[in-house]
Amino acid sequence: MDFKKHFLDSGAFSQWRLSEEYAKENHCDRFDYYHTDEFFKYLDDYATFIKKYKRGIDVYANLDVIGSPELYWRNLKLLENKHGLRPMPVIHVGHDIKWLKRMLKDGYKYIGLGGVAKSVNALNTNMYLDTFFREVCRTSDYSPLAKIHGFGLTSFSKILRYPFYSVDSTVFIALAAYGMISIPRRKNGKYVFTGREGRPIHICVSEQPSKKMSTFGIHFNHYRGGQKRNILEWIESTGIPWGESVMAWEEIKDKKGEVTGEELTSQVLTPGISNDAYCRCHINMIYFERWRRALPHWPRKLWIPLGFGL
Repeated sequence: MDFKKHFLDSGAFSQWRLSEEYAKENHCDRFDYYHTDEFFKYLDDYATFIKKYKRGIDVYANLDVIGSPELYWRNLKLLENKHGLRPMPVIHVGHDIKWLKRMLKDGYKYIGLGGVAKSVNALNTNMYLDTFFREVCRTSDYSPLAKIHGFGLTSFSKILRYPFYSVDSTVFIALAAYGMISIPRRKNGKYVFTGREGRPIHICVSEQPSKKMSTFGIHFNHYRGGQKRNILEWIESTGIPWGESVMAWEEIKDKKGEVTGEELTSQVLTPGISNDAYCRCHINMIYFERWRRALPHWPRKLWIPLGFGL
């Protein structure tokens, strides 16, 4: 795969966690943290890092503040006016659309949207996204006025529904860590990556499945017949090996050396998706790259059914 762009995150979420700790220690509002010398030092250090490595950075996000558009606008202007930078502005689901209008009016052509993945109310999120993208696509042919980046966005339905330019996610790593891989569905003998049939199937392939795996998908060993063949054909097409290990039971001893039980262990002979998280990450990245290539090209027009999300 050919990676041509470098996107720098600001660490805003880490700062948000620090603001919570600051509030507990000082018995104050968490937003007070964003007026401290510690925070302003972080902002200045962030700007220094960008300027030092700017040659290798294509896009860098503003140091936004979850829950306070006023503060993230202040940070945006500090990075621009004090440091001479032009970061990507960020708005969060639930924030007043006036901030988006302000960004578009000021000529920002690449805007970040956060909070989509964290929202617990799907209907409210869809209603907000409808309003958000109607503003972004306020043109005669409903084409977007700016590129929109979705932070932490893995919803296939939302990515297909709205004209996002880019999204980021660590889902392929999380799945791999839990022993999972993503498999495309088939229709009429062909792999499908878009539409309702394009939702991936998550399958457990680890030789040592954990309890958490069962909440994500079915283990490969439970598939039969044609389904199992389809899975194996996809794995084979990626070139990532299954992997080979030797399983053995070892005695568990206490501090005195007495045997208290047995534990199933494995010795990896050949790394693969069954015994190596890196291999699972690799095969998941191949899936997501194939899925990305199947998406409609940007810019694409907004289409929202009448009466939905109004």
